[in-house]
Amino acid sequence: MSLLADNKSEHLEDIVEIDETFFRLSHKGQRGMKKARKRGGSSCYKKNSIKKPRTKQVPVLVACDRQRNIIDGVLTRLSGDELYRHLNGCIKPGISLCADAHLAHEWVAKKLKVV
Repeated sequence: MSLLADNKSEHLEDIVEIDETFFRLSHKGQRGMKKARKRGGSSCYKKNSIKKPRTKQVPVLVACDRQRNIIDGVLTRLSGDELYRHLNGCIKPGISLCADAHLAHEWVAKKLKVV
C-alpha cells in the first residue's frame, strides 16, 4: 500500500481515462463489538428465488493518463459532485477525457471544461 501512496500524481496530462471500481465494505481489524444478527425467523432468501443478500460496496475512483500518472480516491457515493471534488485541480481544461457513459462523467466533463 505504501508503494501506491508514493506513486500518486498531482496532475494528469494528455489523454486521461477515469473509471470507478467497487470493493466490499469490510470491518476487519476494527475494534468494538457488532450487534449480533437475528437468527431464525424470516430469511433474506425468497422462497422460490436464489437471490443473495446485498453487501455494502464502496466506490473507488481511478484516473490515469498515458504517462502512467495515477490519481485515485475513495468516494462516499458515485455522483458528479464527488467526482469533481477528487478531480478538480488535477485535470487541466481542454485535455481529452475518456470515460464510460455514466451521467456523472458527463457532468464532470462539462464542469472541468474537458473534451
